[in-house]
Amino acid sequence: MAASAGEIATIEKTNAEFSLKDIFQRCGGNDIIFLEGFRKLLAEDNSVQKIVVAESAQDIKEALEMFMPVLAFTGSYSSRQSRPEVPYIDVLTHGKEMADLVERTIRKNE
Repeated sequence: MAASAGEIATIEKTNAEFSLKDIFQRCGGNDIIFLEGFRKLLAEDNSVQKIVVAESAQDIKEALEMFMPVLAFTGSYSSRQSRPEVPYIDVLTHGKEMADLVERTIRKNE
């Protein structure tokens, strides 16, 4: 659990499987929802922006075949040479740049 003056975040373990609709309803009222580990669900929804963690050129190739739209790549493998139109941001050294990209994308879609 994480808490601040105006918000509380918790992690709940469950055996249930959720649809994206279930998740969005449960997270209603939030400006940003980050999902991890919903590969199949997210691949099917083109309205959800994806940030892909890439460890190899193969990861990038598979992501571009499976997940659209890809907002950015991050991870140990830089996609700069193979996909210059999709930004690569090393979140370990440029976390603010990723946060700024997410914020710009949200504001553009408001």
